[in-house]
Amino acid sequence: AYVTGWFFFLDWSVTVMADITAVALYLHYWSSFQWIPQWVLALIALALVFVLNMLNVKMFGEAEFWFALIKVAAIVAFMLVAIWAIVTGAPVDGTPAGLHNIADNGGFFPEGLPA
Repeated sequence: AYVTGWFFFLDWSVTVMADITAVALYLHYWSSFQWIPQWVLALIALALVFVLNMLNVKMFGEAEFWFALIKVAAIVAFMLVAIWAIVTGAPVDGTPAGLHNIADNGGFFPEGLPA
């Protein structure tokens, strides 16, 4: 149990650092954040995670709820944009979007499922 506890801690420590690095990389792509050094963005993200973990259980649950709601809203927005692009045939990189992109290349799994 002692070793398992330390492995659990080390696993989450590495995972959190990888996620914090990814957050800093994504934020650094935006033009409004490019002037900020990437390590500062990572430090801000780490501080936010730390503050959220130090909140009491009720506030932590409330924050989790709102972050999950934002995530679901973003997924729904991406789905609506994709449906709009398919229905209207909006050009994506000069090529009109649509279901023909699937059918023109042999449909789903043109070489078979194992390929």
